[in-house]
Amino acid sequence: MKEYASLMLTRNDELDNYVNDNYKIVSTALGAKSPNFSTKIKYLLSKNGIDSENDMYFVESVIKLRNAIAHGRFLFQPIFRWPLTPFFNISQNVSEFDVLRSLVKRLIGNFFEISTWNSDYTEVSKALLKPPIKTIQKFMKEPETFKQVTFDTLESSIGNETGITWANIYLSYIENPKKLNLDDLANSLKRYFFNLKKTEDNIDDIFVTSVIFMECSNDEVVAECYRKIEWLLNNTHFHDSSLINIMPELDFHHIQYPRYKKFIEMRRNIDGEF
Repeated sequence: MKEYASLMLTRNDELDNYVNDNYKIVSTALGAKSPNFSTKIKYLLSKNGIDSENDMYFVESVIKLRNAIAHGRFLFQPIFRWPLTPFFNISQNVSEFDVLRSLVKRLIGNFFEISTWNSDYTEVSKALLKPPIKTIQKFMKEPETFKQVTFDTLESSIGNETGITWANIYLSYIENPKKLNLDDLANSLKRYFFNLKKTEDNIDDIFVTSVIFMECSNDEVVAECYRKIEWLLNNTHFHDSSLINIMPELDFHHIQYPRYKKFIEMRRNIDGEF
C-alpha cells in the first residue's frame, strides 16, 4: 500500500493516512481476515479426505443449527415429538447424531492414517447422508444424468452414492417444503413411485412417500398412495396404530395433510378406535 501511494507522489503524513484509510478495504476484498467457523471446519475435513458434496451439506446444516443456538434462535419448539428434543438441540433428526459420530471417527482415522472406521462411515453416509436440495432438484429435472439412481437404488435399504433415496426425499421435503414443490416432486418421481417394490424391506419407504404424495394434485398418484397404504395394512406387519406415528413429525415441520387426516378418520369409522 505504501509503495502504491508513493507512486502517486504521496508523502509523509499523507502516506500514512492513505494506508490507514485503505488497508481495511483492500484486506477485506482479498479475504485476508480469518475465515469463519464453517469454512474452518470444512477446510479441516477436506484436508483429511472428507469432501463430498453430501459431507459438506451435512456439515453446513449442523453448523447452521449450532449458530442458531448460539444466537438464541433455536430453543423453543411449540410442537413436541418423540424422542423429545433436547433443550439445546444440535439436530433436527435423530439419525444425524449417528452421522456426526461416524464423521468424527472417520476424521480421526484419516488424520492418523488408519482405516478402522472407513467402512462404518461408508455404510452410514450411504444410508443417512441427505443430498443438498439442489441435487434433488436437478434429479427431478434430469433423472437420466444420475446413473447411480435406479428403481432399486432409490430404495433406502439399498441406497446409492448420491444419497437420493425415498427416505431422504421425504426428509428433505418436510424440512424444505418451500424449496421442493410437492406437485413437481410427485410428477417427476411418478414412474419410480409406481414401480416401488412392495416388500417388507420397503415398508417405511412406501409409507412415508405415500403420506406426502397423497397431498399432491395428481389424481393418479393420489390413488396409488391409497392403494399402497391399503396394501401395507393388509399384507405386512404394518398396523392401523402405525398410521398416527408420522403425524407429530409432520406437525413439527408444519406440513399440512388434510387428505391423510381424512383417510385416518375413515379407518377409525370403519374399524373403531386404534
